[in-house]
Amino acid sequence: MGDAFTSIADDATATYWNPAGLGRYPLSPTWFDFPNNSGHKIRQIAVLKNGLPDNNYRKYDTWAILDNQLARFDGEKWIFGDKYYPVAGENADDIARRFSGVENTDSLAVLKQKLASVNNVIGKAELVALINKIQENIPADYAYIEDVKYSLESLLNSWAELTIDKVKYQKLQTLVNESLQDGAFSALEFDKVTFSINNAIAIRLPEELDIPFNFVLPDTLTILASDGEELWLGTPYGLHKYNGKRWTSYTTEDSLISNDITAIAFGKMQSVWIGTADGLSRFAGRKLSSFTVDNGLPANRIEQIAIGKGNDIWVSTDKGLAKFDGSQFKSAQDHPVNVGEDLTRIAAKFVHLRPGPALDAVAKAIREYNALGDSTLQTGTSIKLPFSAAIKGNINAIYTDPEGILWVGTTEGLVGYDGDSWDYQGFKQFTGKQGDTAEKIAMGILGAKAGGDNISHLAGRITHFNSLDEQPIDAGDMIYVPSAPVASEIISLGGLDGGDVLAGTKYGPFTKSGDTWKRYMHADLDKAEVLSVIQKEGEVWLASKDKLVINAHSKREMSFMHSNWLPSLATDIYFEYLSYVQHYQGIGTLGGAITFLSYGEQQRTGEQGEDLGTFFSYEMALAVSYGAKINEKLALGLSAKYINSHLSDLGAGQEKGSGTASSFAVDGGMLWRTPVRRLTMGLTITNIGPDISYIDAAQADPLPRNLTLGLAYELFKNPYNRLTIVGEASKQLIDLTKFNRDSFTGKIGEKMEEVIAHIGAEYWYGTFLALRSGFVNDKAGHQRYYTLGAGLQYSNYRFDFSYIPSTSEEFNRLGNTMRFSMTARF
Repeated sequence: MGDAFTSIADDATATYWNPAGLGRYPLSPTWFDFPNNSGHKIRQIAVLKNGLPDNNYRKYDTWAILDNQLARFDGEKWIFGDKYYPVAGENADDIARRFSGVENTDSLAVLKQKLASVNNVIGKAELVALINKIQENIPADYAYIEDVKYSLESLLNSWAELTIDKVKYQKLQTLVNESLQDGAFSALEFDKVTFSINNAIAIRLPEELDIPFNFVLPDTLTILASDGEELWLGTPYGLHKYNGKRWTSYTTEDSLISNDITAIAFGKMQSVWIGTADGLSRFAGRKLSSFTVDNGLPANRIEQIAIGKGNDIWVSTDKGLAKFDGSQFKSAQDHPVNVGEDLTRIAAKFVHLRPGPALDAVAKAIREYNALGDSTLQTGTSIKLPFSAAIKGNINAIYTDPEGILWVGTTEGLVGYDGDSWDYQGFKQFTGKQGDTAEKIAMGILGAKAGGDNISHLAGRITHFNSLDEQPIDAGDMIYVPSAPVASEIISLGGLDGGDVLAGTKYGPFTKSGDTWKRYMHADLDKAEVLSVIQKEGEVWLASKDKLVINAHSKREMSFMHSNWLPSLATDIYFEYLSYVQHYQGIGTLGGAITFLSYGEQQRTGEQGEDLGTFFSYEMALAVSYGAKINEKLALGLSAKYINSHLSDLGAGQEKGSGTASSFAVDGGMLWRTPVRRLTMGLTITNIGPDISYIDAAQADPLPRNLTLGLAYELFKNPYNRLTIVGEASKQLIDLTKFNRDSFTGKIGEKMEEVIAHIGAEYWYGTFLALRSGFVNDKAGHQRYYTLGAGLQYSNYRFDFSYIPSTSEEFNRLGNTMRFSMTARF
């Protein structure tokens, strides 16, 4: 690429080319925000591996239910089907059969109607209206009425057969409308209409067809889920599985407990748990088993399933929670009664509430569940603590975090369960006074100016949570008042990278940090209703009804590079480079690098030319780099380097000292996504530091300071093809004391001759194969040469090779130079 990497530094070698690259993805995490412009609302998302040899979010396709359609995100927009190019001789029946595997004639007819509705630009209702219009105005004395009716029937059938010629149909439509302007067809006009009817029927299928993802699916979709390897879709009429190529369907005929699918979750050993309206089914290999109220479920209608640490299986039904113990479901935990315990004390430990109406309601629920009546507890006996006693409101979502804590989101807020007790989130305590009511407490918190609706709403929340409709407030009672959005209705729950829990509310998403919940301030999601949260291998997908957001995780990288140098001059001149880069949350991305340049073995001679042996010359540098994203468009970076130059062990002749020296330098870089779409600008200034001195400080040599400006433009980019054009201009800044006066003044032509121009291009086929080429023009140095390169990437590893072809030695002293590198991401 002509060594034009300043504007595209995006791997561990950014420590060499441009440290600002450490602040860009994939070396730093980033957010991709994709507005939903499909015209349909996102209901739920899932991710499915696509087979690309990558190790980031690109290895997954994002699927979604949009309103009631299945769609896939192609990187820029939602698409609702795949393209198919019919072969000669195929008809609509062949295509319906190919993509469905259906042979039944009636079923094929239904599928053809679905295919036709997607691919015909003419609506069926519009076609029927035109046909009726023609039939109603057939001249009574027309000689070929039966032939016309047959042609009209053929035209109607051609809609399902995908053989209507759009252009000729429009001509027919225009002819009919113009001919009937006077209220009737003339004989000549109707002859033309008859000809146009037959002419509008094509003899072959269109060159391109859309095959909708919904093609073999029912019109109503209820649930979407994926284990990463397969896509599972629930409907009221059965379960459907997609392996990336073909759909497989399951119904009660395959031993499912019900066709009405309500929830899907994935356990260990490739097990799949299927919630239905009539119970729970589990696929484990080829074995399918089912569970109902007879197996301990509180109710048969399954609402949600959560599978967590240790393969804990939690199920939410329309009558409460249950946990699977390996053979049965249990909706309560056992509690042995200890000395001095009563129901109030047991309830307080169970739900972390202090004495008051809320705690009394929990104790009452425990008493009723155990049918204790008015009896007192006996030490040494055991009672059951029902999970339902701790749940306030209807359950909307359940999730188990990496620590094994169960989170339950309801219409009344969020509560966590650690296996022993429940902890309500987002409530503050208020000590009641005699005569207090929920309305009085709400008004005291909000103030009279808050408005009657707001006060009534808060009062209702206080009443419901504290069960104040069952008993009044007494002096000293502890009343719990919602004080944070997580104490409002929870829409969704999920996990983020690092194990943080995200709760989607009507007021936006919130994450738990320590003991507090903080608003999730990313990608303008802070006020959005997040409906889906998915975390896979550190990558996170979030969706609201109006947008898809991907949090792409940063990758640690290590890169090694080797190059022979001036091979036509000597074989022991070579260049080595090793770097490592890692992102640290809240700090930025740090990198370290070692550069080593060997000048090979040198011949030492005396003042009289006598042979004094040999010595080895080299230079090396140790660098520490830092890069950070300033905003979504700008990243800055800095490198600090220690330089050691070892030209000779000894001085020449009577000179004291040796030909070794050291110095330090700083590199600075910038990467900026310009307002021009797909255009990035890079800028670096390198080797800023004191002159390097070997023997005589008065003869110190300046470091090879350099200023480089680069541009990169993505000519096109899609999941399978990407072409980037790059250009760079670099200029040496030898003496910084004369920077302002000499570097950019004087004759413009002379200064432009000192600029080294680099141009290049990089093509990627998917994320697997890269091809590169470039050209370098150093007019002042009389160097002009081409570069060629290739890269091969699979999963976490990338191998790169570049070569400078040998041309004229006068203009290409680097001919036959080869560079090898290997990069590992983990």
